[in-house]
Amino acid sequence: MPENAPESDIETGPEAAERAEARGRGYVLLADLIARGPTEALEAPARASELLAEALDGYPERDEAEADHQHVFGFVVHPFEGAFLDPRGEVGSTRGAALHARYEAFGYRPPAKGEDPEHLATELRALGVLSGAEADAAADGKADIVGHLRELQRGFLDEHVLRWFGALASAARRSGRAWPTALLAQLEDLLALHRGELGGAVEAPPLEGKPLALDDPETDLRGIARFLTTPARAGLFLGKDDLARVGRALELPRGFGSRALMTQNLLRSAVRFGRLGEVTAALGAILAAWEEEIDASPFAAQLAPWRQRGATTKGALEELGAAAARFAEEAEEADEEPPSGERGA
Repeated sequence: MPENAPESDIETGPEAAERAEARGRGYVLLADLIARGPTEALEAPARASELLAEALDGYPERDEAEADHQHVFGFVVHPFEGAFLDPRGEVGSTRGAALHARYEAFGYRPPAKGEDPEHLATELRALGVLSGAEADAAADGKADIVGHLRELQRGFLDEHVLRWFGALASAARRSGRAWPTALLAQLEDLLALHRGELGGAVEAPPLEGKPLALDDPETDLRGIARFLTTPARAGLFLGKDDLARVGRALELPRGFGSRALMTQNLLRSAVRFGRLGEVTAALGAILAAWEEEIDASPFAAQLAPWRQRGATTKGALEELGAAAARFAEEAEEADEEPPSGERGA
């Protein structure tokens, strides 16, 4: 639908209502699957999707698919908007306030108990509510209301869901787990279809947060680790599986704990063993692959700020790789406490 389309161009009637209703049901089901995984109760409706059925059939037992779901969404990535878009990577701060305002604008009230308002599942349920309302208005032939609801959906998609979904999906895919990969691919298909139907230009706000300042003498490995694990600053969600993969490939210890602590340990080990350039090159390769994904994504316009920020981070990583001597003393320190504010993310 073109932006600000006249009412005469807005389709209503039974077919339009049926499409919107089906879309709403799809969002609710996918929200349940993101929140709960392929449980026994959800397996049958999930199998209505050929993509999800094929993924489930690849597991000897359903509980193995559930384990992969928990690994990715409970350990690797954190499906909360603030974890991706907040300048400190925090849930319940700036992004939470923005979401509450948006929910109020279209009369959606997240359940008092259940997923956090910033959780991807909650955002999908909001899209389900808007789609259901659109279906009712289309069935009643109320083109003005349909148009208004579509404007709300487009704004919510571009300013919230599609600003971070691609980064989450990329990090999850890198974990190589079949069920989560298929689930997010199915959701991407629905989101792309929905956004395509809405039309209109995309205005992508820049990512918040300061880039890495290597020219600051106060910047240490701990600060660099915090930067690299704050997605809005780095332009990438660096997951625990990413860090483990780099550590294994280069035979460097990274320890356990939060992503920031693992990154700090990995950088310290790299400096100590003269392999910092190899680590930064490996991280740069992850960023380069993410850039290629953005270019091929149906949401490339919404994700353009990630590409811009990632390009800046790649340059900083190249500089860091050549600055190992600067961090030699820090790398020898025994103190490996988590950076301030880390809570296992």
